[in-house]
Parts: sequence; structure tokens; C-alpha cells
Amino acid sequence: MIHHFATLFDINYLSRGLCLAESLSRVLDGNYQLYVLALDDETVEYFKKNPYPSILIVHIADLELKYPELLQAKSNRSLIEYYFTISPFLPLYLLENYQLPRITSLDADLFFYASPEIIFNTYHKDDILITPHDFSSNITYLLEYGIYNVSFQSFPYTENAISVLNDWKDKCIQWCYDTLDKDTQNFADQKYLNAWSANFPNIQPIYLKTAGRAPWNIRDTNLRLHNGKLMVDNDELIYYHFHHLRFYSNFIDHGLLLYGVYIMTPAIKSIYRQYLKNLFKLNILLQETNDNQILRFNYAKKKESLLARIWEQEAGMLRFNLFTVFFSIRFWKRAYYYANRKMNGLFN
Repeated sequence: MIHHFATLFDINYLSRGLCLAESLSRVLDGNYQLYVLALDDETVEYFKKNPYPSILIVHIADLELKYPELLQAKSNRSLIEYYFTISPFLPLYLLENYQLPRITSLDADLFFYASPEIIFNTYHKDDILITPHDFSSNITYLLEYGIYNVSFQSFPYTENAISVLNDWKDKCIQWCYDTLDKDTQNFADQKYLNAWSANFPNIQPIYLKTAGRAPWNIRDTNLRLHNGKLMVDNDELIYYHFHHLRFYSNFIDHGLLLYGVYIMTPAIKSIYRQYLKNLFKLNILLQETNDNQILRFNYAKKKESLLARIWEQEAGMLRFNLFTVFFSIRFWKRAYYYANRKMNGLFN
């Protein structure tokens, strides 16, 4: 059975998109079709020169032609907010234009370690699948940004799914901004999903602990290495979401401290090392060395030396060719400030 997936990215996320595709090829033995919404001409040109048998390109202009309301939205929000706005339009476009039995939307920075087949087999063929954040216990306050994360959502070609997507797209056209609205409590494209279970049938959150793993829940996930495989409890990890991962030449910011992940277990290190090894190979091929043009969570504009960045970020990874070394100076930085205060107290 061929699975149909969709993702979107511009040239700045090209290596991540290719990493996603390679991981799907490995775990599904090529039995998939990935529809890529190319958000700029450079991405279209890359795939014209480098066609992939399992990748089909959709140009953003095709989407804007079918849904002209997108052009108006493009003029009244930032570029990243416009990309959020597109979230419901891409699966709707693919279902209606290609009459696919099911389309599964993926963030481009996902990476599969095992087949997602179990996800589809767990639920009914008419179910709409959405992914809970499943926040770790230390950061449950982040639920105000949404119970669900728009990263892996799957829609069958049914009247119900079309209704859900139409409702979602209308709401995103009306309001889709990268901020928590004080009046409506909406946030970007994702908080609209909170109401789906109450308003539509066949909405199924994916409660599998092997899916939807990300920086915001890895702290409370029983992740371990067993015979070279990444396991959650007794089952293989299906995929991980590399949210907030940024690299600036030799310094890599994994962003895990933001979610209270202070202890880097061997299993967590393995997740990142496997992904980065693939990403680095693609970056060398594409002649990319940093994330200077990434739209969100980008600190590249701060002109800092490597040591200054290490001191400020406190934890991360250092890159040496295809190898990465994890570091954390969090304890030593606090010890330094504590000693400083003590010394100042002695002499003042």
C-alpha cells in the first residue's frame, strides 16, 4: 500500500525536507508519495534539476491560483504566518485535485526512525488523526498555545474531512498570527484544533508514545537504546520532531533547555546524532553551512564569537565535520555567578 504524505518548505529548509524524504524511503521501502509544496522558485528549480521518484512538486502559485483568498492573507501577515495559514489549504488541495484516499501532512523537520504504518493501522480508515503536544509535566503551562501540534495530521478523503479542512482554512484566513490573541486565545494555525473533537466526528488524537516525540515531551518519555534501536518502553520510536534545531557554522542549538531538558541521555543524543549526520551530508551536497535565513527562532543575526555563543546558550552541540559533541556549561555558569556574588560581598 502506498502512503501519501505532504509537506512544505522553501529553499532554507530544503536539506530538512530531503532528510524527511530519505527517512520515509528507508522505513517504507519507497512505498510512499511525498507531495512537496515549494514555497519559492529556488526550491522548484532544485527539484527540476534533481528529480526524486517519490517526490511530486506543487508550486505555491498553483495553490494561490485555486484559492485566491491566500493572496489577500499574504498581504496582511508576516511570511512565517503566511506559511502557517497554508496548513489547511495543502491537504485540501491534494485531496480534491488528486482524489487521494488519505493525505498526511508532515512538518519538514520530522525524521522517521521506524515505519508509521502502525499509526494508520491503529485507527479507523475514516478517522482524522491529530497529534497532541503531550507536554512534559514541567511545562504544562504551554497548553495555552494548544493541546495539539500541527506537525502530523492525517485526513481521509471523506465529506467529514473536507468539512474540517474548509472550516480550518476559513478560520486561518480570518486570523493566523504567531502570537497568543488576548481576546480569542487563538494561536497561529494550531489552536483551532482544540475544538475539532467537539464540532466534528471521527477526530482521533494519536496517543501513541512512539509518535509525536519532540523537545516539549522528550523529558518525560521513557526513551532508551536497545540493540542499536531507539525504543519507547518496548516499542520502536516512530518519529521525532526536530523543532527549534538551528545550526550556525560549528555551533548547533538543539533548543532543549527551553523545555527543561537538562539531562542528555544516550538515547536523546542518539536521536540527534542520527538526524544531524544525515542533515550534514545533505548540507555538504547543497553547500549549506548554517541557518542564517531561517524565518523563526533564528539568532544568526547576532554577531557573536563561538565562545560567546556557547556562554550565552549554555548547552548545545559543536560540529566537527560529520561528528557532533554535546556540551553543557549550565552548572559551571551558575557556579561562576555564585562565586562572583560571594567575592563582591567580601570586598564591598
